[in-house]
Amino acid sequence: KIQFDSPTKSTQRILRLETLGLLRARVEDSVLHIPFAKAGELLVWLALYGPATRERIVDALWDGSAEERHIGYFKVAARRLRLSLSEAFPEVVNPLPFEQGVYMLSTEFRVELDVRWLPDPTLEPHEQLEHLLELWKGEFLPGFTSEWIEFERDHAAEKATLYLLSLAALTLHTHPALASQAFEQVLNWDSLNLTAHQSLIRLHHYRQDLAAAMQAYQRYAQIMKNELGDTPQTY
Repeated sequence: KIQFDSPTKSTQRILRLETLGLLRARVEDSVLHIPFAKAGELLVWLALYGPATRERIVDALWDGSAEERHIGYFKVAARRLRLSLSEAFPEVVNPLPFEQGVYMLSTEFRVELDVRWLPDPTLEPHEQLEHLLELWKGEFLPGFTSEWIEFERDHAAEKATLYLLSLAALTLHTHPALASQAFEQVLNWDSLNLTAHQSLIRLHHYRQDLAAAMQAYQRYAQIMKNELGDTPQTY
């Protein structure tokens, strides 16, 4: 399975944050109620970057704005999020403590964040690829527009693209259908990724599926012509 970035095994209860393609939080089999979008953004931000001062968090969540209304909105978001976490973790006295001017998520529960996945080296490349394709349901926090989210969105897509291309190259001959799915996923994110285009053409050619290879080539040639002003060699 995909390994999350928890340092050690623990008996602590786990808060699992799904941020790829949607925003959802789970505690065991229960869905954590997120009262509104900014509270969810606060939860993910703290999971990625916390602990932090109120000033730093407001600066991030409101793109550098320190208006009084945003500070007030943050206080409401923090209070409502604390309440939701308290309902999910009744054994934790304060799941969102504010101590010495710093907000943080309690250390009495553990957070697993899908965007921080790492391939498990104990699994075969095709197994890692299967898990990655299953995990990646879409872009990071779709519908959110804060600058920090856009940065993480680009970073996550770059990392996923690198892993998909690498794992697909390793499974090209043993699991070609899976590799094809990976190349198509990369092209869904980035239609200008020439490595994915060329690899997909070669894959279909290797499988002697010449119709699929020609279709992939035509799509590649169209991208080269329209976006790069270039014409590749005839297939």
